[in-house]
Amino acid sequence: MRSTLDLDATSQEQETTYVRTVSAFFEFDHPPEAVWPLVANTDRMNRAAGMEDVEYTHEPSADGGSLRYGKSGNLQWLEHPYEWEKPHYFRVAREYSQGMFLRNLVEFLLTPTPRGCRLEFRFSYTTRKALMSPLLALGMKLRVFPG
Repeated sequence: MRSTLDLDATSQEQETTYVRTVSAFFEFDHPPEAVWPLVANTDRMNRAAGMEDVEYTHEPSADGGSLRYGKSGNLQWLEHPYEWEKPHYFRVAREYSQGMFLRNLVEFLLTPTPRGCRLEFRFSYTTRKALMSPLLALGMKLRVFPG
């Protein structure tokens, strides 16, 4: 597996918050169909990212269906429905009521290559405090590339 990380893909100030996108790229010698079950397992990916276990609750929505709320550590959020096309991509957006984030969008994109596939991981987030944004980006760099 070969990998790269781009910490400065996108960043912009918006009033009192700070928006940033962190991207990481990984090359695999396996086709997307073989890699998909690993990246689509969100519990496994959360653990790999160092998150505590997630507790979910569901409440009826006034528009029909239900709302899904998540909690992990001191973070609490409304989780929007996942979007995916197997084995090409999936993404999920979260809006936070508690914790350092206001919102985030997590995306995994698998692209076939002659040797297997390329995985692009994108994590776009808005923090409550501007100082948190670069600190989170550095923390992600240390977790994704600890060596």
